[in-house]
This record gives sequence, structure tokens and C-alpha cells, in this order.
Amino acid sequence: MNESRVREGERLFAEGRADEARTCFLAVIEDEPSNVMALNNLGVIAQSTGGLEAAEQLFRRALAVNNDHLPSLTNLAFLYSGAKVWDKALQCLLRRVELAPDNVDFQNETARTYLEVGDQYRAGQFIRRSLELAPDQPELREILVAIDSFLSSYSVVQTEVGPFLISNQDMVLRRELSAGVPFGKAEIDQAIQMLGVLAGASWTPRSFIDVGANIGTHTIYAFAAHGFEQGIAVEIAPDNFRMLRCNLILAKIDEQVQALNCGLSSQTGSSTIERSPSNLADHRVRLGEPHGADVHGERSWETEPCDLRTFDEIVPAEFLGADGSLVWIDTQGHEPHILRGASSLFASHTPFVIEFWPYGMERQGSRAEDIIDLLSPCSVHDLRGGAGELDSDALASLYQHHLAGEMRGRSPHTDLLVIP
Repeated sequence: MNESRVREGERLFAEGRADEARTCFLAVIEDEPSNVMALNNLGVIAQSTGGLEAAEQLFRRALAVNNDHLPSLTNLAFLYSGAKVWDKALQCLLRRVELAPDNVDFQNETARTYLEVGDQYRAGQFIRRSLELAPDQPELREILVAIDSFLSSYSVVQTEVGPFLISNQDMVLRRELSAGVPFGKAEIDQAIQMLGVLAGASWTPRSFIDVGANIGTHTIYAFAAHGFEQGIAVEIAPDNFRMLRCNLILAKIDEQVQALNCGLSSQTGSSTIERSPSNLADHRVRLGEPHGADVHGERSWETEPCDLRTFDEIVPAEFLGADGSLVWIDTQGHEPHILRGASSLFASHTPFVIEFWPYGMERQGSRAEDIIDLLSPCSVHDLRGGAGELDSDALASLYQHHLAGEMRGRSPHTDLLVIP
């Protein structure tokens, strides 16, 4: 009976009789609250009359019943696209592609959305797949040629602290810097403000050690905005390292900052980098076989060899101390390994910031207890979640919360200020 009433409601709506269609679908919901088609159709009616919030709720109710319901995913994606809420739109579009990988329209709509957000690399991926499925799309081939030409070059972007040389392949950094705001500005400002409160007036910027320096955004901002006097910038990927050196020269701090092309870990040796194809700050050390889930398709990434050293080995004692040094460690989940090779960091009571990304840690063989044990003797503060101190239980809860939220296109993480 409900199936026939749903069809009747769809006929009424197609004839422009939206009020009668709504009444029909509401009667279905009253009888069967989990009827996916009725919920979806009510969402379509709400969207057509400008009730976007109500439409979103109805589409989400339908997906709560059936997370794989393509019409609801499609309608929700288009609702978010119309509102330019691109991250949510892409979550829906990517789910559609997973459910129907041979649907050319789904591939093309996802590619167009990535072009809207300026991510040419991922747009190119979906265009290539679309052309595999349907080769006779000459306009798409022209777009792909333009994308490939763009990705093979570099750009100089201007920010409030000066120019940066960047690779056009790095869609994440390019998007961040295009607004003129240095990447990491908010977190560095917050860390230094908190240090001024927690450590008192005796803490004044002196030494900045940047582990996982990428192309130098954090180091250059720290020097320009906060007056650091000397530094060390460590970057594992050779192509990023070359841009790092160029940017230190452009910032006129290449004589104050020692740049090192290596990775840091718990011990000296050699390993492998797995290279992110579109976020050049997301290259990661791979220790043996990857652990855990493969949410972002990392197993298909290209790899290359790398050298590993330890923090204790490369950082001189004069760069450490509780009165003016700050160590910044952003290494995509390798932080527990680095801290195990950094006894001098803890012994000198030097404050440091680490990226806290549970998914990345899990993929590199670490677990919640590993990072919690390392930080338990220290004062720990979440730079993005308020100034309160985190104990071991709070860290464990934060770890599990971020880990549970990891999905394609979304990587929950934060930065922790740690005072040994």
C-alpha cells in the first residue's frame, strides 16, 4: 500500500501539486516512519520551496535508514553544492562513486566539484576514470590536458609575511596560501600566547625547531611574526626540501635557519616515504608494512627511500631550553616514534607542539597508549580545543573520538602544546 502511495505522491509532485504530494508522503511516514522514498521525496519538496534546513534533515533521516540510498545522497550532495558547503557535498559524491563506480555522471559531477574547490589533481583522477568508461568526451579531454599542464609547474603566492614558492600539485597548501594567510598562523599564535601565560614573562622567542617543515610555512611565519632568532628546519621529502631552501632565501632567513633533508624517528637508519599525490605535506614515513585501515587509499601511493635520524642526534643543546625554545613536530602520525628518540627534548623541559592525528599514528604502528605514555609526565594543552590541561583520560577520549571520525575526505586531528 505504501509503495503505491509513494508513486501517487511522485505523480502529484510531477504535475506541480506539491501540497497534495506532501500530504501523501506524510501519510506514508505516519504509517511507516522509516520509509526512505517518502523521506527523500519530502526532502525534495522542502528543497523546492526553499526549506533547505528541513530538506537536509529529511535527506539525513533517509540516509540514517539506508546509508546507501543513492537518490538521498544525490539530493543531499546537490543541496550542499548549492550552498557551497563543499566538504559535505564531496562526502556524498564520493560515497555515490563508491556505490556505483561505473556511473559516468557520478564521476563527472565529482570532478566538477573538485574543480570548484581548486583541487585539480583529484578532479583529474575522476576525469580519467570517466574517460575510461566513456572515451567519447572531447571537452573532458581538453580539461584534462589543461590540468596536467598546470600540475607540472610551480607558482609564487604572496602572503602577509612574504612570498612562497609552491608546487601546483599541492592542492591543500595552494588553497590555504591563496588567501594570503600563512599556513599554521593560528596555531603558532595560540601556542606562543599560551606559553606566555603558562611559562610567564621569562619565555621570549629564541629558537624554533621545525620537524616536518614541508616548504617552510611554519618556520617563516614564526620568524616574521614572533621574532625567533635561530632555527632548524627538517624535511624528509627531497622536492619539498628544495622549495624549503628557496623559501628560506626568499624570507632572508637562510643564514639563521639550518635546513636538513632527512626524517626523524626513534633510531637512525633508512626507511620509505609514501607520497601523497595531492597534499605534499602529507608524505609519511612507512615503517615496514602499513598498519590499520586504508581509508585514503595510501597503499596505492608511490614510495621512495629516505634516511632517518634522531632528534637527539641533530639538535644541539644550545637550541633547547624552557625559556625561549619551541619545537614544532608535524609528521603525519610519526610523532610517537620521534619522541622516543628525543630524550634531550624532555630533559631540557623544552615546550613542543605535536600534531595529534590518531589515524596517522595507527597506520605507523602506534596505539593510543604509546602517545599517552610519552605525554603523561607532561602538561598537555589542546591548541584547537580550549586552554584546559588534558590528563591521560582526556587524551584517550580525544584519541578515540578523532579515530572514529576518520573517513574519505575528512581527517579529524588537532595540535597539542606539551610542556615537559
